[in-house]
Amino acid sequence: MLRILRDRRGWVFIDALIGMVIVALALTALAMAYYQSTFASASANNRLRAVYIAQATLEDLKKFDRRDFASNPVVIPAAQQVQMQGSPVQFTVQVTQVAVAAIAGLSPRLVPVQVAVTWQEHNGTAGQVQMTGYYYQLEQ
Repeated sequence: MLRILRDRRGWVFIDALIGMVIVALALTALAMAYYQSTFASASANNRLRAVYIAQATLEDLKKFDRRDFASNPVVIPAAQQVQMQGSPVQFTVQVTQVAVAAIAGLSPRLVPVQVAVTWQEHNGTAGQVQMTGYYYQLEQ
């Protein structure tokens, strides 16, 4: 019996090392899962903010006099940088007017306007949201 206990003296240390390695692997896996979920959450938040910016831009275009909407380039704002409160990401908003002839069967009095919002994610990948609004050109 004494011989069996004498032979197990070094095994306690080895068991402890194996246990620490298993715990370290488990903690590393949990840390990676946390990192990925945090990044996915930030990415979804950026996309939500971009959709909000695109919708707000399309709503702002409703303020203009639509009698000369199709012929007045001043109505279409130039590309602009937008920084939302609480976000370290800078969004670029580009508004373009889509040619009516490009869309078959569309009334010539409907003016399609496309808003593209782009941004850089934290890992360097680019994100983009595009929305198209249709505005009816009034009689002159």
